[in-house]
Amino acid sequence: MLALICFNLHFSLSLFRNCKGISFTFTTLIYKILDYVRFPKKLIDSDLSALMSKLDVIEEKINRLSSYPDQWVDGYYVMKRLGISKRTLQTYRSEGLLPYSQVRGIYFYKSADIDDMLERHYRKGRS
Repeated sequence: MLALICFNLHFSLSLFRNCKGISFTFTTLIYKILDYVRFPKKLIDSDLSALMSKLDVIEEKINRLSSYPDQWVDGYYVMKRLGISKRTLQTYRSEGLLPYSQVRGIYFYKSADIDDMLERHYRKGRS
């Protein structure tokens, strides 16, 4: 049962990880998960409070990470976000369309640079 809760928590966290402007706490999230799976009454209160304290630590770390203005992301994230292939991303790098940093053969991009590139190539529709 605890494995199911951890899976649901991981899934819920992955949904909210890259969403800006969504305010939630792990306390409310865990209560929703517990309500959903109809958690058995066997769980001792101390176990639940220990779980909640660990979730509070995780929440604090995530909030700290999300407060960075220029978050570095890898090529996989960029390809998924832009809907492009690995080769197209390589072309963007070689043509200077997207700034990057390379560490030990892995390319990293600032999320702000991705937004800037999208804004530079934005075209308004006809009205």
